[in-house]
Amino acid sequence: MLKLLFLDQDKDDLILVKELLGKEQFEINTIDHPSMVFELTAITGNVPDVVIMNFRLPVLSSWELIGAIKNHPLLHRVVIIVLSLIDPVLMERSGLLADADAIILKPFSFEEYPVFLQRLKSVILNKVSIERNRVRKDIRL
Repeated sequence: MLKLLFLDQDKDDLILVKELLGKEQFEINTIDHPSMVFELTAITGNVPDVVIMNFRLPVLSSWELIGAIKNHPLLHRVVIIVLSLIDPVLMERSGLLADADAIILKPFSFEEYPVFLQRLKSVILNKVSIERNRVRKDIRL
């Protein structure tokens, strides 16, 4: 079972995504504050396979958090997916989120959630598979 850590200050989104996605092949933890990513990992020793975060975060910018995760000794291989209300193509062009593994457009309405969740699941499984293959190659070297 893949471990997901979903970070969003919108508690309704946390509840909705956990409810709709949690019934799949994922173990989901939710947090609403960026610093809790490191606290949760330190306290529980539970390293997620994927961190899903909102582009807009309280206290810390998303690119600062991504950099901190990528430089953390336990979290540096975690797949990072950013959810944004801004077009992902524009986000990628800006280069601010260059270290993110994927940027996905966040749904504007409840009707868009099924398509969004299907896209999110697909990206999660694809990116985790790529990362696990990369780790296997590193181990063989």
